[in-house]
Amino acid sequence: MSNLLPKIDWSFGSDEEEHNSEEITGYLTPLFDFRAGEFVLDSNGVVKVEEGQIGMANLIEKIHLVPRNTYRVYTDAYGSEARNVLIDKELNEEAKILRLKEVIRDSLIYDERVVDVSVIEIERQSDENDVFVATYIVNTIYGNIPVRREVMY
Repeated sequence: MSNLLPKIDWSFGSDEEEHNSEEITGYLTPLFDFRAGEFVLDSNGVVKVEEGQIGMANLIEKIHLVPRNTYRVYTDAYGSEARNVLIDKELNEEAKILRLKEVIRDSLIYDERVVDVSVIEIERQSDENDVFVATYIVNTIYGNIPVRREVMY
């Protein structure tokens, strides 16, 4: 029977000094390939984990893709409410853009590695559907991560 969950190698090295290093913060993020829809594996079939900007960029993408309060595995603070804003028929476009800025910011600032989120610029990409493009910078403890992504349902 195959394993349903990915195998994650949590060993950080064999040297005790390496375990006590200040560089290891405990914020390792399993890397996910969103295009392929699967975890990124190393040559041994173990899920790659990353801290720093690569891990945070992967986490930011995941936060935006997970609807808030949908999966019980996540806390109530995890995920985004952007879909709810986009399907709200009572909001006009200007109100949707203002509300999208709020929910994007709220989805990111719960993580203690996020220091701040810059001013979020949002513009409509298509007249046919509620597809918007959001551009902003996430200031993290690892540095600044520029984000440009479609916000759609």
